[in-house]
Amino acid sequence: MVFSDVGADQGHGSGQTPAAPFAGRFEWFSLLVMGAAFLALWRYKIGVIPVIGACPLAGLGYSLVV
Repeated sequence: MVFSDVGADQGHGSGQTPAAPFAGRFEWFSLLVMGAAFLALWRYKIGVIPVIGACPLAGLGYSLVV
């Protein structure tokens, strides 16, 4: 079987715990951008392409300010 050894290690051999992907800090700005994109799409009926264009611009602005 191809995947027979996948469950044996579970990635713990590299020194990581099962909680390793969640060990970092939470990105609140990403949640804010997601909420703004959701509101723009569903509440204000703004098109998908303008929202997709605005999200990276917001992220770029945030990264330049912070």
